[in-house]
Amino acid sequence: MPYLYFFILLMFLLSFSLFITFQLYKICIFELFAKNKILENMESRDINQLFAYVKYLLHKKRWLRAIYLLESQVTIPLTRMHEYFNIIGFVYDKMNQYYLAELYYKVSLSYNKDYITALKNLSRIKDIKS
Repeated sequence: MPYLYFFILLMFLLSFSLFITFQLYKICIFELFAKNKILENMESRDINQLFAYVKYLLHKKRWLRAIYLLESQVTIPLTRMHEYFNIIGFVYDKMNQYYLAELYYKVSLSYNKDYITALKNLSRIKDIKS
């Protein structure tokens, strides 16, 4: 009788694990296609959508993906370069790479020395470092 219970339990657990594995496989495939579709369409998006997507990636703690996406952009309007470098610095800041964050904040300030957000971020980095 214990063998029968063991056999029934084994069958249940095997079927359950196969079901879970199949669902995880479907989720992984869906994520892969969704990410590739987003990256393919990113060139046609404007800079505001790019920044919004990078903020989403930061919320999900996918810092390397955010940096890759930002640094792969070729066409950034000159009038928005200070925001672009500030966001890259902010990503490095979230990764606790304070030296790189400070460099990008300084580059951001070289494009617009009155950009308050970069000034605040730079002063916060200097407070952390000291």
